Amino acid sequence: MAGYLEHTALNVTDYEEKIRFFTTVFQMKAVREAGERPYRKIWFGEGIQLNERPEEEGKELPSGGEQMDHLGFRVDSVEETLEKAEKFGIERIPGKAHWFRLGEKLVFELKEK
Repeated sequence: MAGYLEHTALNVTDYEEKIRFFTTVFQMKAVREAGERPYRKIWFGEGIQLNERPEEEGKELPSGGEQMDHLGFRVDSVEETLEKAEKFGIERIPGKAHWFRLGEKLVFELKEK
């Protein structure tokens, strides 16, 4: 079976306003929350993850991404997928065994189905 996009994670500085936006406009339901201000996270069952980020110029984000933090994919085998991706010159992210970067900005997280 092919992999599929499980979630898209976005970095936002106006965390509470973005929560109101997704719950009001798209009627999304929060399924999980974690962290403390200014690094809170919320996951919606509909595939959106919001990561609160302070407005500190020049501060690098944990994943190295920008507004779109990363794409989360469900795959049959994390190791087999990483082996395939390595042929495209990916950069493994230190300390995150199932994460990688393609090019400068596109960050992926892999999870097994």
